[in-house]
Amino acid sequence: MQWNIGGAKIRKYFNDPTDTYLYVYEGFDYVQNILASSHSDIISLQEVHTSTKNNQAQDLAKYLQFPFWVSDTYSRSHIKSNQYLSTAILSKFPLSHHVFDLFYNPKYKDIGPKGEEWTSHDKGISRAIATLQKGKKLEIQTLHLTPFHRFHIDPLGEEAKKVRLDVEAKIKNDCPKLLLQGDFNIDTPSLRPFLPKLFADKMKQVILKTPTTPKGKWYDHILYKGFHHLQSYVITDVLTDHFPIYSEFEV
Repeated sequence: MQWNIGGAKIRKYFNDPTDTYLYVYEGFDYVQNILASSHSDIISLQEVHTSTKNNQAQDLAKYLQFPFWVSDTYSRSHIKSNQYLSTAILSKFPLSHHVFDLFYNPKYKDIGPKGEEWTSHDKGISRAIATLQKGKKLEIQTLHLTPFHRFHIDPLGEEAKKVRLDVEAKIKNDCPKLLLQGDFNIDTPSLRPFLPKLFADKMKQVILKTPTTPKGKWYDHILYKGFHHLQSYVITDVLTDHFPIYSEFEV
């Protein structure tokens, strides 16, 4: 499963799902119950809240009885002031070779709808190798990219070129079997124009028929290499500002 959980904040059922400012209610139990009902073996998450007192990735792994997990902090949270945002990988299989890299931050700036000043936050990518049945190795990567749309930046334009090159360089494509899931913040069914070198090197993508956010955007994507995709579907009846994506693969 792939999911940007937004700090596990949810809206009320009757709230407008397209209003970003209404996702303010604590929904950690809600999020963990959806994850549990998916019966996933591997979960990638973004905007996981972490502080000196809590780590949502650790708490989720404990609740789901996932013995292996990694979590990497990449910026202060814009959702809750005393928290930090992290990417996370939760796995039923042993994880090793854990690495985290921050992406180049162009420090885009803009003014929000309420007059607040926006500056692009740091983003990053987590990587780890899972040892599956019969000793098979699967590299799992998860990332969170700059929200280009919030700064009126074309992710394929010149202003985003340095970001594109850095992202493509830090997505390591060395492992024969690779699963990359994340919030790319790029509203397009295919990432081929954004990451041409990866696709030229045997990378494939799950083309989702359903948007991954309540605003009808395709921000979340799944790429893979070296194994077979069986099925994927977007779970749209949730109260978070991104939808979880459930997938099945034959490795």
